[in-house]
Amino acid sequence: MGHNIIQLYKKHLKLKNIYLCFLILFAYPVELYAAPPIKIHTILLKERLSTTQKLGYNRVLDFILQDTQNNFEHTFAPLPRQSSAFENDIKSCLFPVNEWAWKAHGNRDEFELISSEPIDIVSARIYTLKSAPLITNTNQLNQKNIGHLIGNLGVKLLNKQKGITFSPVNNGESMIKMITRGRIDAILGFHPDTLISMHRLDFSQLHYSKKLALFEVPIHMVCHKNPQAQAFIKTINLRIKEAHNKKLFQSMLGNEAQIAPLKKRHNTN
Repeated sequence: MGHNIIQLYKKHLKLKNIYLCFLILFAYPVELYAAPPIKIHTILLKERLSTTQKLGYNRVLDFILQDTQNNFEHTFAPLPRQSSAFENDIKSCLFPVNEWAWKAHGNRDEFELISSEPIDIVSARIYTLKSAPLITNTNQLNQKNIGHLIGNLGVKLLNKQKGITFSPVNNGESMIKMITRGRIDAILGFHPDTLISMHRLDFSQLHYSKKLALFEVPIHMVCHKNPQAQAFIKTINLRIKEAHNKKLFQSMLGNEAQIAPLKKRHNTN
């Protein structure tokens, strides 16, 4: 009889341990199973996205991320570094960016990505001093020295033409100083970033042709495709659509910004 009591006691302890395990599993599911925060590789832009000021894209991020329950982590760095970080981190996102432009810049067609609804439109334009001829055709750039931001896809598109010299620059403000001092002949600038720089510096001596754009693309939040990213994009798309419907993006991004139309279809499956 004593042996049976011991066996029953051992069986009781075993069942108790199993019960405690289940209790722990179901009592703390978030801590045990929650996915790590999505890392957003956020591109620093002198005129539009900052770690110290509430610029246009900062305001956009605050608005579209408000329903994500802070389940994200920002890293901030210039475009070349963030582009490389996104390429090497297949569970992350990149902002602000266009999927086609990112893939074309680094021959990255093998990556499977998903994009949010569009926010605004960015283009690459050729600016010259008003005292110089307006550039309406890229053939006019022959024997010209062109200043550009590091990582501007327009350089790759223009590289096919012979006779152009390229001068990489860290920011739009530096390019404006260089062209006024005659160190470069033209600026290959992101639009509207260059316009915003001009307005901030109270400088109005540049012009550009509205008919000539090396590229013109909508800007999105772009993520590597996986279930967590799909849910994330679905959440922020609701806020992006709200901002479009209420015409909020223009006030967030400024009068210089060209707001992108909503896509007719968007698939995050």
